[in-house]
Amino acid sequence: MKLFSSYFIKLTPIFTGIVALVVMAGWVLHIPVLVQLYPTFSSMQFNTALAILILSFVLKNNSYRKLRLFLTVVLLIFIFLTLLEYLLNKNFGIDTLFIHPFMQINTTNLGRMAPNTALALLMIGSAVFLLLRTSSGVLGTYAMLCVTLLGVTAFSLGIIPLIGYSNNLQTAYAWGGLTSMAIHTAICIVLLSMIILVKIWNRKVDRLFFAPIAIIVGGLVITTSLSFAIYSQENIFFENNLQTKANSFASIATAQLQDLYGALERMGSRWERSPGISKKQLHLDAENYIKDFPFISMLGSTDHTKIQWLVSPNSNQELLYYQLRSDQLIAKKIEEILSRPVAQVSKGIYVAPADAEKHFFYIKPIFMDKHYEGFLITQIDIPLFVKYLSPFLQSEDSFLISIYARNKLLFSNIDSSKLQENSKLLKWKKSAIVNNNYLVWTVVVSPSELMLANKNTSTPWVFFVIGLFLTFLTTTATYFRLKFQYSSTQLRETQQLNNAILNSATYLIVATDKNGIVVVYNHFAQQMLGYTEEEVVNKTTPALWHDPKEIENRAKELSKELGRLIVPGFDVFTAKTGLNSSETHEWTFIRKDGTSFPGLLTATALHSDRGKGIGFLGIVQDLTQQKYTEQQLAKYTNELERNNQEILLLNDLSNNLQTCPTIEDTFEPIKRYCQDILKVTRGILFILDKASSKFELATDWGYNSNCEHFSLALEDCLALQQKKIYQALNPEVDKICNHIHSESGTYPAYLCIPIQSNIELIGLLHLEIPIEETVWPQSGLLDLMAEQLALSFINLKLRANLLILSVHDPLTGLYNRRYLEESIKQEIAIAQRSQANFGVLLLDIDHFKKINDTFGHVTGDLVLKRLGQLFLKSMRESDIACRWGGEEFLLYFKMISPE
Repeated sequence: MKLFSSYFIKLTPIFTGIVALVVMAGWVLHIPVLVQLYPTFSSMQFNTALAILILSFVLKNNSYRKLRLFLTVVLLIFIFLTLLEYLLNKNFGIDTLFIHPFMQINTTNLGRMAPNTALALLMIGSAVFLLLRTSSGVLGTYAMLCVTLLGVTAFSLGIIPLIGYSNNLQTAYAWGGLTSMAIHTAICIVLLSMIILVKIWNRKVDRLFFAPIAIIVGGLVITTSLSFAIYSQENIFFENNLQTKANSFASIATAQLQDLYGALERMGSRWERSPGISKKQLHLDAENYIKDFPFISMLGSTDHTKIQWLVSPNSNQELLYYQLRSDQLIAKKIEEILSRPVAQVSKGIYVAPADAEKHFFYIKPIFMDKHYEGFLITQIDIPLFVKYLSPFLQSEDSFLISIYARNKLLFSNIDSSKLQENSKLLKWKKSAIVNNNYLVWTVVVSPSELMLANKNTSTPWVFFVIGLFLTFLTTTATYFRLKFQYSSTQLRETQQLNNAILNSATYLIVATDKNGIVVVYNHFAQQMLGYTEEEVVNKTTPALWHDPKEIENRAKELSKELGRLIVPGFDVFTAKTGLNSSETHEWTFIRKDGTSFPGLLTATALHSDRGKGIGFLGIVQDLTQQKYTEQQLAKYTNELERNNQEILLLNDLSNNLQTCPTIEDTFEPIKRYCQDILKVTRGILFILDKASSKFELATDWGYNSNCEHFSLALEDCLALQQKKIYQALNPEVDKICNHIHSESGTYPAYLCIPIQSNIELIGLLHLEIPIEETVWPQSGLLDLMAEQLALSFINLKLRANLLILSVHDPLTGLYNRRYLEESIKQEIAIAQRSQANFGVLLLDIDHFKKINDTFGHVTGDLVLKRLGQLFLKSMRESDIACRWGGEEFLLYFKMISPE
């Protein structure tokens, strides 16, 4: 539909523009066939073609908005002036502004477009103007309604002439006898208005409101216009019928009068040719004429003053000896005849006497031997004349006749009483002229009551009622059809939304009827369970993916809980669901491939608006990830607690190590920590001996053999080479260090932890744990322990070095004077308490200054150092050797004899 409307909007302006260009070319090149499609049809005016061309350009082009708006405004002004010409009955000169038409067909205004054409184009232009005035392209509701109504009305104004042309209803395309709308103009108007309606229809409008309003307006315009056109056409037909009757009566009256005049002329000629004819013979001749013309009330002879004799059908002699000259008009006519020569006198004259309401006179002069002998006078009774003519019209009672002469009423068969009752008798009247010799009548024909009664005035009303009924039916049908489409669209969109929600949900969603038959099975459920929708729908849920034993156990639980028997089956899932409640329970779901996963099923009862149960809804949350997360959380919690405990114990180890005065004192706390905390079954602590560059065994535990003299070199351990922890958790695969030996050929899982600082390597901690007994400690904890041990060892070494430096001379390695002064008193006191002997020897190097001066201070320092080494080597460990001064030494000997 959208594709069709898109092509319609694109191609239709091209078609209407081409039609307009062809018509304009026809006017310019004087080619009638291009201007009017058929000789009897109306032509499209040049101004109309120009307006259609402008509208086609404006509707086809989507760019040049300002230019299109300018052209639309100019067009609206031009069309408005055209309509104003019709309203004011003026000519502003715009009809032939662009071209002077070479032909004029069915119009009284040369070159002017039809009024219905101007009105339709004005509405189309106004709608286009409203469309162009919206910069954002979005019209308000009222503006769109105005555009819709303008487009529908213009469409109706174009459809009406097409109906008129197809049904020969001229009043449908020609208003009031003015310029008619051409058939190709109507087609272009219909197409242009349809473009506007399609554009509005493609916008997001409330079609349930706009479509019925458009149909109602269009139906009313078309129905009203066509009803009025039918009414006008019937009136025109009725008036034409009256005019035909008036013309027919005038023609017959003229013919009868001509026959009468001819007969009287012939009779007068016979009298003139028979000078000796008797009066009786004349009377007989006159009586024969009266019989032939029953409307003659009197025929006789007269001189120029009075009637001499007469013959009357009813022997009425009232006009005998009637003084003709008493009537001024007759006297004047007689004087005119007598004053003229015989050759110039006409054969007869018509004279209307004073009592012209009933009759008129016809006078023919009689000449014998070129001398005036008198007149042949005839009185004609007008009512009898009209009555005489009625059989010739074959419609005696179909119409009423009034005859006027010189604006005087000669005859009328209209009953004044009926005229008062029915004023419409004179509303419809047509006239014709009877002109014979000097007789000039105006015959006015009016319809009789019977003719008015037979006038078909019900057809327009019947058409109007039928049109309203069809409009109502069309509006109702369109409304309900659009409502159905809208409801269907909403339902389809709702279903698509529901399906999208169901299929995008990360939950298993299954809906069943009240018997447990699956009716809804979403996409996620298909992925999780492995069953397709065809395999599940119309099946019972427990039979597909639930464990029968689990269902039986749940049935027993519910039977105890609810106090009634719950049969294993679908009731197990719905037993606790109520009107406003649901049940949540964890189940094991079995996939099609046999695997299973835990799921949390929430079962809810579904009810209709009236509260009647219609089924159940099951929503399953996959607990696989949740279970895994819970396990991981428990694992991490345990590890965190373990790490916290290990950190606390490591802090305790650090505190214990800080209380140890020497490195040797730390061996026992380290051993106890590895056994009790790290659960290490066997281990060895090596300390680097800088003198031998080997790692000597400091302490060990868990070994059956004696490891007392066990040592290793730097290249024997991968951890020492890599300067990081090395672990062989799978000895069958991992590389084994060279210091690991096994008599059975089976190597244990072990760790080698180097104890090192940034500047030196201190030792190695070797740990062994059977793989099947426990898990290994965290590497981070081992790194912390290694750092803590290294830090403690370095601190103890620094402390020992500081202690040595504080009591020893750094050059000779002997105790310094400060240590001697503090310890000599204590030693003397001890010797006194124990009554032991001791000795003090004070030594000095002779000529030491000369050695320094001769060989230098380096040589002097070497002499002092060698002498100190000699004292330390020669004296007992319990004795004290002290450097007392520069080259002076003091030696203290404990427990010696006087000898």
